[in-house]
This record gives sequence, structure tokens and C-alpha cells, in this order.
Amino acid sequence: MFGFREGLCAQDAMLLLKHKVVQSRKVGVVLGLDLKSAFDRVQHSAILERMSELGLGKRSYEYVRSFLTGRSAELVAGEYEVGKRGLGCIGTPQGAVISPMLFNLVMAKVGKRLTREGIGHSIYADDLTLWCVGKGVEETRDTLQRGIDAIEEELAGTGLECSHEKSAYVVVGPRSRRWQDVELRANGGMIPRVKELRVLGLWLQEARGNGVMLDKLQRKVGAAMQMVRRVASRRRGMKEESVLRLVQAFGMSHIAYVAGYLKWGVTEKGKINALIRRIYKAAIGLLACTSTEMMERLGVHNTLEEVIEAQRISQTERLRGSAVGR
Repeated sequence: MFGFREGLCAQDAMLLLKHKVVQSRKVGVVLGLDLKSAFDRVQHSAILERMSELGLGKRSYEYVRSFLTGRSAELVAGEYEVGKRGLGCIGTPQGAVISPMLFNLVMAKVGKRLTREGIGHSIYADDLTLWCVGKGVEETRDTLQRGIDAIEEELAGTGLECSHEKSAYVVVGPRSRRWQDVELRANGGMIPRVKELRVLGLWLQEARGNGVMLDKLQRKVGAAMQMVRRVASRRRGMKEESVLRLVQAFGMSHIAYVAGYLKWGVTEKGKINALIRRIYKAAIGLLACTSTEMMERLGVHNTLEEVIEAQRISQTERLRGSAVGR
């Protein structure tokens, strides 16, 4: 489990997916499993039962029980007022500091079960991802279906259910398009096959290359570029230092988030590097025709390769400080 744990983040789940699936030379199936309104439907009794099983102590148990029970909400809109209504015995309060931890208590047994079953997986809060790589169609189907069944068994009685309508799977790797459909079922319904699947902001696609992810980056960085052009003016705009911070926050952050977790082709790398140069040219007021050599001499930006390397070093150092990372 990666979500809401000290020293771990979504990119660590993406790193695991990279090593297990993206870098593999074999065909694999990645399944994104959705839980119906997870935070709003988890039962308080399941949380308290899990705390009791873990032996977290009477004081902690009573604190959480008091925190969850007897909650009410009141809606006021101008002169109109709706009386207080009880929130019932399901759901964790949105925005509360301990709500993610309470949800993780219920989900923890799911991760342990999948590990015992030997099924590749990552869990980030209510985002469940399963995968199977290098096996035939039938063995892949049996493995992933066993994982789905295990999840449903562990979540029985907690108020949490899988949604086959919002779940999906994608076949990735060489000759993935030739693969026949894998029949997977969740909560009685068939899970559809898609050509691209989003996993924590990372887009995996059936076809070779990363066209979908590249298109997303171009749109996001393009929007940031338009904003930069509106505020960057030599006469009455923001100072260069402030504009460069905007570029980092609203443009480069999107690239850095996914750059190190996909296998980019030479052409794709060239397009991303060109995108980086364009937004920095807009930020410092250079013409679009300014040569790449001159941009590199200025030293105001990092290339995609440098961003990937910096991200790798930073993530490695951070993971060394956590038990899971070690």
C-alpha cells in the first residue's frame, strides 16, 4: 500500500509498475479496479473491527469510535436552512486528517491477501491496480480473476464493492493488439478492455509508444505556456525569477511527475525536449526560432534526460528512509 503512508507516494506505485510491466519485453495485462464511492461507503463497524484485530489499544479505539459515531450535517443557504441530519454509520468524514488512515486499516488486509496469493498489485487509497506479465491468455485470466475474487472476499461486510462499469484492463507489450480479450468479472459484471488505461496519472496504452501520455503533456504544458505569455512582459510583467517559478510549478511539474516511469522512444524524447524549450523561451522572452544550442548555453532549463535522472536520485534517497523502500 502506498497511499497516505509516511515516506511513500503515488510515484512509488508508478515505479513498481515500471519495473514489473513497462520495462518487460513480454505481453502483460494491467487491470484498474474501481471501488464504488469507497470513502463514502466504508462501514464504521469494519473500521472498528479492524482496530480491534490489530490491538491498537482501548484509548485509540474509543477515540475513533467517538469520532465516527453521532455525526450530523446542517445545510444553510442564505435565509434557507435545512435541519441537522445524521450521517449514519457509513463513510469517513471528508477532509479529516485521520480519515485516510482509517480507510487504510480496512484496505490493509486486501494487500496482504494479494501478496499471499502471489498477484502483482499496487494499492493507493481506493485505486487498486493488478497485473500479470509473461503468461498465456488463460493463465493471465485465472490469475487476475483470482485477485478480483480475493479482493471481494476480503471486502465482504465492509460496505465496499468493486464496480465493473468503472473498472477496465489494458493489454500492453509487443503484439498486444493480437491478444484476444481476457474475460474478467467483478461484482457479477464483465470488465471491459480499453486501448489506454490511467494509473495514478500515468497512461498505459495498448499500441507501441506513449502517444496518449505525450498528448496529455503537450496540452497541460501548452496551457501553462499561455498563462506564462500573459504575465511575462519585459515592460510591465512579472520578474523573470517569478515567471521561471511558474514554469516549474505549472509546466515542468507535469513532465517530472511521469517522465521517469515510461519507456520513451527517441522521437518522443525529442518532442518533450522541444516542449521544454518552448515554454522556457516564452518565459524569458526569447523568439521561438532561438536555436537549441543557444538555449543550452543559457543554462536556464533541464533536458528530459536530466529531469529523469534527478527524479531517480531523489526518489531513491527518499525510499532509503522508509522501511518499504529499503
